[in-house]
Amino acid sequence: MATIAHEAGVKRGAYLSGQGVKQPTLEGRAFAMFGRTKGRAEESLAKIFSGDNEGHISLRPGAIFDRQGEPVYGFFESVLSCWPFSTLRDTRYGISAHDIAKGMVMGALFDTDCGNIIWENEQIKEAARRYEATLNDNM
Repeated sequence: MATIAHEAGVKRGAYLSGQGVKQPTLEGRAFAMFGRTKGRAEESLAKIFSGDNEGHISLRPGAIFDRQGEPVYGFFESVLSCWPFSTLRDTRYGISAHDIAKGMVMGALFDTDCGNIIWENEQIKEAARRYEATLNDNM
């Protein structure tokens, strides 16, 4: 799908990855199969968007709060929502699902960074604030 989009003229891509991921040639091999597989996907997608003025962002969130609907991981999410773990949401270790969505849109549509870009929680939150500012400026 990314190849087809790129051939149609799309210059940027974004991929929702996860914490613990490593790209094989950029960061070395991840220990867990999840990290190795997602790392290969990140790297493959970044190669598609590697021309002039092109970029690919891999978002690597962790400790996700505020998901809608039933908890995806059941016990884990119910523990995260209890004190003292709920305080993680305001640190660099936690992130809201809303910020992930805003950051992904900001990175794919509005940012101008080029190349193979990796965002952890802090960068995703910063992009979400830029998205909000962009939205407010254009209303």
